[in-house]
Amino acid sequence: MKSVLLTRSLTGAVFVATLVICTIYGPLYVGSLLFIICLLGLVEFYNLSRLYEIHPQKIFGVITGLFVFLYFLIRNFTTSKIFSDSFPAILLLLISSIYIIELFRKKEKPFLNISVTVFGIIYVAIPFSFLIEIGHFKYTYEYRIILGILCLIWCNDTFAYVTGSLFGKHKLMPRISPGKTWEGFIGGGIFTLIFAFFMDSLLVLVDPNHYEVRGIGKIDWIIFAAVIFVIGTIGDLIESMFKRSIGVKDSGKLMAGHGGVLDRFDSLFLAVPFIYCYLFLIKNNLPYLQTFFSNLK
Repeated sequence: MKSVLLTRSLTGAVFVATLVICTIYGPLYVGSLLFIICLLGLVEFYNLSRLYEIHPQKIFGVITGLFVFLYFLIRNFTTSKIFSDSFPAILLLLISSIYIIELFRKKEKPFLNISVTVFGIIYVAIPFSFLIEIGHFKYTYEYRIILGILCLIWCNDTFAYVTGSLFGKHKLMPRISPGKTWEGFIGGGIFTLIFAFFMDSLLVLVDPNHYEVRGIGKIDWIIFAAVIFVIGTIGDLIESMFKRSIGVKDSGKLMAGHGGVLDRFDSLFLAVPFIYCYLFLIKNNLPYLQTFFSNLK
């Protein structure tokens, strides 16, 4: 038991340290690491779906997913209009090719095969792509936004586990995840919200040359925390639902004691798209929204 706990702690520490260092060093470093993680996550997802007797187009799904990720990564390094304008056309071509290829595969359940192939791109590649885009919220790379979001996710996961282990009595959703409790859910949320309240001050200490994170204030961090502890937990439950439906405990064996990519990033997969929508659809357009609603009066 002690050796398992030690292995889990060491692998977790190495992984977190690697991700944090790459995030701080710059977008190419964190982008390269997330590219590898995205690749492994896509492969994991398609391998799991095959256990459910579905045959997605793994190779083409991985290629399309990585293309989407690379677009969001590279677009922040170029002002080429050709690059941005060609993305929808190339993506449409790749998605259309999935339908065409299915005609010649001679596999059962073609509709499910196509659906799962496309869903893998949405479920795995899009959140990692959005995370890169969030790091460029104000057009230049701000590593502390990504770092802060990751810290909130880890805080919620850690304190949900600790409070659930110490005080958990009421099951949150026993049919899907018997180990999760309401006490753990609430405890994780409380600690994450408290952490978020001090996040802007803590991130100033990380980079003393900047007095605040560009474009992100205390209210934003609290909103991020609320999204992570509610929507992130739902994402965790969705991943548990997937695994339970095919009878596996872990999505993979990437990290000893931690499972696979889908296990480690299950909260991120759902929380990050919601944070992205808040930043780019609401916060970025707040002046226009205020003007619009004031004109309605």
